[in-house]
Amino acid sequence: MQTPVENLEKNIENKKEEVSSLRDTLTSKNQEKEDAFKKLRAIREDINSKINIIKSLKEERDSLTKQVKELKKEREGLNKEVKEKADLKKVADEKRKEIVDKGKVSIKESPAKIKKEMQAIETKIETEVIPFSQEKTLRKKLKELKSQYKKIESLGSIYKETKEVLTDFSQKRRLAQKSHHKIQKVAQSSQEKHKSINQIYEEVKKLRVDEKKLATNYLTLKGEYTQLKKELDDKNKQFRNKKKQSQDVEDKKFKISAKEKKEEVKEKIKKGKKLSMQDILTFQSIKD
Repeated sequence: MQTPVENLEKNIENKKEEVSSLRDTLTSKNQEKEDAFKKLRAIREDINSKINIIKSLKEERDSLTKQVKELKKEREGLNKEVKEKADLKKVADEKRKEIVDKGKVSIKESPAKIKKEMQAIETKIETEVIPFSQEKTLRKKLKELKSQYKKIESLGSIYKETKEVLTDFSQKRRLAQKSHHKIQKVAQSSQEKHKSINQIYEEVKKLRVDEKKLATNYLTLKGEYTQLKKELDDKNKQFRNKKKQSQDVEDKKFKISAKEKKEEVKEKIKKGKKLSMQDILTFQSIKD
């Protein structure tokens, strides 16, 4: 049958093993907890990064949307000018057609040729002696040529006006088309930004679900770690108490043994027996 001291020592050894095992478990649980926290922190950093990207994309999209509105306004102005120029072109074309149709003017006639012919007739009337009937005929011809020359000149002015209007019309229409293509390009870019925002937003939603799971797991492990630490602290306290009890027993045993030794040495002194070096040291230690 074990003595109380032996039971106490065995109890201390058991507590020591429990503390060691619990400390290993706590170390393992702490590592597990830290790994879970690292995963949680990583996914939160990923979420924050994607949110920043969304914010940046929104700013870019809004800027592009604003550009589209401004470009549409510009295109409306250009389309209005194109319509105005088209109306002017139509008026100029009608003027030219009217002159050609009413005056029977050939647009192929050269003004220089007509002018030369006019000068030749005028010279002949002024410098030559010709019959009255022939002069009358020449003057009639000259009058017709002058009328034709005037109409051709007027037609030339209309042609010039028409050409200028057509050039202006073509330029404005080209600018309007260019503006339209630019609107399409910017609008497409804006739409792509919007599409990217929605795509990343869906990714964030999925990451939020994973984040919630990781956070729950981390909090569970943290709770388990805290509980294990509390258990370890309790076991350490029990172990220290048992060690103190053991030390108290040892101290008590030492005092009893020392008292007995002291009595033995005193007895030897009384009987005049020779003291050994050990007896002297024991006696001195007890006195101290």
